[in-house]
Amino acid sequence: MAKRPAKHSHRPKAPPRDDHPAVPSYWVVRGLVAVAMAVSLYLLSVSWSGGALAGCGPESSCHKVLTSRWAYWFGVPVSLAALLAYGGILLGTFGVTTNAPVARRKAARALLSVLAITVGGSALWFVGLQFFVLRSVCPYCMAAHGCGLVAAAILLFQTPDPLPSKKLRPSERPRQAQIWRHFAMGLGCVVVLIGGQIMHKPKTGAIAQLSNRGVTTTTGLPTNGSKTVASPTTPRTISLHDGQIELNLDELPVIGSSHAPHAMVSLFDYTCHHCREMHKMLLQAHAAFSNQLAIVCLPMPLDANCNPAIKRTVDAHLNACEYARLGLAVWRADRTAFTRFDSWLFDHPSVPSLLQTRQYAEQLVGREPLQRALADDWVNRQIERDVALYQMNHQKTRNSIMPQILVGSRIGFGSLSSVEDLFQLLETEFRLKRGG
Repeated sequence: MAKRPAKHSHRPKAPPRDDHPAVPSYWVVRGLVAVAMAVSLYLLSVSWSGGALAGCGPESSCHKVLTSRWAYWFGVPVSLAALLAYGGILLGTFGVTTNAPVARRKAARALLSVLAITVGGSALWFVGLQFFVLRSVCPYCMAAHGCGLVAAAILLFQTPDPLPSKKLRPSERPRQAQIWRHFAMGLGCVVVLIGGQIMHKPKTGAIAQLSNRGVTTTTGLPTNGSKTVASPTTPRTISLHDGQIELNLDELPVIGSSHAPHAMVSLFDYTCHHCREMHKMLLQAHAAFSNQLAIVCLPMPLDANCNPAIKRTVDAHLNACEYARLGLAVWRADRTAFTRFDSWLFDHPSVPSLLQTRQYAEQLVGREPLQRALADDWVNRQIERDVALYQMNHQKTRNSIMPQILVGSRIGFGSLSSVEDLFQLLETEFRLKRGG
């Protein structure tokens, strides 16, 4: 029986596809960058509006991250750049579909490769800043960075443009050079981001205008431009927010003389890192302006245990209420010891333990006097007044950054860029002359 001849297919060979066989699930990438875009958009809106993030109170970890210099690039929130990068990835994933023209697929692959390097490198930079520089973590930022890193990893290792290999055929070398160009472009974007942030140092504080009256006296002593000095027996009272809050300087901790012709108010927290910087500036200002200036020191704890404005106490401000109570108790027990206690607590590179602080307070004023002062209800009432002033400042200015200083008709938030800024503010509001 004769064998039947083998059938040969005359179907033409399909041309080689431009797609890599390991095409990722772009729906996963789209989902990840969509989440990252939503978070970035929220962060950007809060940054531009000057509001507060949900669940992030003053001096919380996320507040510390988002008010740091690393949250901006030449004054522009980095969340804007992140939003654009994630948006570019989202658009790029729609350009690599199999039914798209070859030219469009190649352009989309190039865009995805560059943006994957940019997003991945930037995410690693910001995560490193939070853990090793700021030592504070923003959950919102980490959510965006996490989604960005996973999306970048998928794109880099599964897209048609994988990271280049050393073993390539001569015909593939032009493609290798192209891939390296994409890698260099993405890395260049990361370098520009990091370099710009290192070179540019934005202001860490802000100054807002209050009413025309601002900080004024109610004893007939002017606070702007006069060198009149009150009698030591005359009670000194200053009025804040057009008389809504009044402070008797004879009853409050003061750096300098309570009867100095000019008085400013400092709201601070002993556990606040920016307050440490401001404290040094205040001491320099007092030294520069000699007896012309009284600095009223009001501890304002960023601790939910005694501050209803704080919804959740972050780890950095645990026991802030107790530190404030100890400071006020030292003043109550021995006014001459307050400056030493205040400087000792602020001069430490980190906040001393509560036990160490109490032991030092007892060393300054004695154990029994300190216990009596702590039992005095005046201490708790004064903290309530300080919190009320903090809440009113926020109500008037929509700003809750600490520390806060009230000088004449202006209020300063956060740590000023330099002590010269504080000098200029005092000279403008009080017409003070250094060494006068």
